[in-house]
Amino acid sequence: MKELTIALLMWISSHTPMTYDGSHFPNVVTVPHERLVHILYKGDLPQGLDPEIVSVAGLYNFRDGNIYLLEDEDLTTIEGQAVLIHELVHYLQYYHGIDKQVECMRELEPAAYAAQAGFLAQHDQEAPFNDMHVLLVSACKQW
Repeated sequence: MKELTIALLMWISSHTPMTYDGSHFPNVVTVPHERLVHILYKGDLPQGLDPEIVSVAGLYNFRDGNIYLLEDEDLTTIEGQAVLIHELVHYLQYYHGIDKQVECMRELEPAAYAAQAGFLAQHDQEAPFNDMHVLLVSACKQW
């Protein structure tokens, strides 16, 4: 996992404005869906929300510095690696303090989605999201 993580960090560094110098890397942990949703909501799932309907494949937890991915995410596939690229961009954003330059954390999403889409496009695959999705998930104010 470490070799793949470093290789993808190097890809990000060579294909985006985000830099990676090889001196650090995050811990990548695979977890079941229920645990990932628990981490996403910091253990405080909104009342009435069924965790089964929460769509999440991975997340970077800035509190503990870990990247969490669904245990069934196949990192031998381009799609699985693209999910990891998305979370690695968030890791680098926090590492470089970019999180302190935005109004809200949602503003960090476009760069992660752009890297994910770029990686998929490089491998002749379509992104499973569109510009409208990115706009909605990156807006600080809910509509």
